[in-house]
Amino acid sequence: MAVLFFLISINLFSAEKLKPLSLYQNQIKDCGFDFENIRNIKTHFQLYSEASKKFALRSEKIIYRELFFRVKNEARKIKITNDVIELFKIGDEDRHTPINIEARQKYQTLQSQISQLTLNTKFESDWQKTEELRNSGVKIEIVRVDQKITQLKMNIDQSIKSLDCQLVNVSEICLCNK
Repeated sequence: MAVLFFLISINLFSAEKLKPLSLYQNQIKDCGFDFENIRNIKTHFQLYSEASKKFALRSEKIIYRELFFRVKNEARKIKITNDVIELFKIGDEDRHTPINIEARQKYQTLQSQISQLTLNTKFESDWQKTEELRNSGVKIEIVRVDQKITQLKMNIDQSIKSLDCQLVNVSEICLCNK
């Protein structure tokens, strides 16, 4: 009898018990995003990575971006609105003077044009909002500040549920809005 009790107790304690989902993970699941590795998702970056693996990218559009940088101690700014790029020289009293970029190479991608304009520069700050359309009708809006995801909004096929994630102070939180 003692041996049987001993074997049962070893079996009960050795069985791996799944930890319950965190509030962050529950919000993701409640909005209809059923990722295989949901227990490993703890940050916006991990959430975005899982979404990128599960839903292939169909199109990407930069809604708005401001990129501040220096070229030989001259302050400059790239401003992108709905995939239209503008370059400015920042002068005294924060005055912005447009720089003509029409004479540069034509027919390049937006990203290659940004890379060309920022070659050999020192970046100071970068803020961007991007909209991605992915397979299965998934739409993702991302706000990045200096390449760190500070806001993430995801929904499936224009559903009434929307997963809104934000960086609040140092905490990353998500809420499923219905």
